[in-house]
Amino acid sequence: MKPVLYHHGMSVCAAKVRMAFAEKGIDWEGRYVDIRAGESHTPEYLSLNPKGVVPTLIHDDTVIVESTVICEYIQDAFDGPDLAPTDAASRAWMRNWTKRIDEGLHFPATAALTFVIAGRPGLPKAVERFTPGMAMATDPEPTAPGRLRDLLEATGISASTLRAALRTFDKAIADMEAALKGQPWLAGETFSLADISFAPYVTRLDCLQLGWLWDHRPAVADWYQRMGSRPSHKLAITDWFDPIEEIEAMKRNGHETGPVLRALLGNRETPPS
Repeated sequence: MKPVLYHHGMSVCAAKVRMAFAEKGIDWEGRYVDIRAGESHTPEYLSLNPKGVVPTLIHDDTVIVESTVICEYIQDAFDGPDLAPTDAASRAWMRNWTKRIDEGLHFPATAALTFVIAGRPGLPKAVERFTPGMAMATDPEPTAPGRLRDLLEATGISASTLRAALRTFDKAIADMEAALKGQPWLAGETFSLADISFAPYVTRLDCLQLGWLWDHRPAVADWYQRMGSRPSHKLAITDWFDPIEEIEAMKRNGHETGPVLRALLGNRETPPS
């Protein structure tokens, strides 16, 4: 029986799982969840995933949630190329990288940057409040009870929030650069779930015109180019960009807000236009 994946095209978490499937060469059956229409919060879906997030995997009548866990399940349960190193030390490094996604990179950093850049053509000058409806329309992965909406309603998106998000990613990219200077992949000599986990997030940064975070980090730039050349990157990420207008908004608004974001992060010169 084919594994069934509940997913959304623009979800970075779902993209990780689609990429793991693609690298393994696994044929899967999709159930598209329109999170903007609230389909992740229906009673039927919440019975599978009480958090109301994507992705959710069903395989052999077993329901598996949390994208990091799903990716490890795919590695363990299916034949195909190994997506984890064979030695214990490298596997530990792989898990350190995948764990990092779940400890601040996904939320609030990715959510805050995506909301501000893609959701509106400018940056808040101070603490600004937005309605839940606006947050639902622009949050790439709204959760139950809606962490981004809660953040917006409680404090808004402020300059300090954005600065923290940028610093979180700047530190992660710097650590990637340090690791990749001496090895081809994040966990060592072997392509692994660490690389799969980071690929959708670095791609999101690129869509948001934040590639300047690695323009002075050649090892990351080379890694990203190699990731983009893998067939799985197209199959799992860019083929699912929908609607394309959203990507265009990310690029357009990211270009416009770039100087402000650089100033927020500090010590980043704005390149000539």
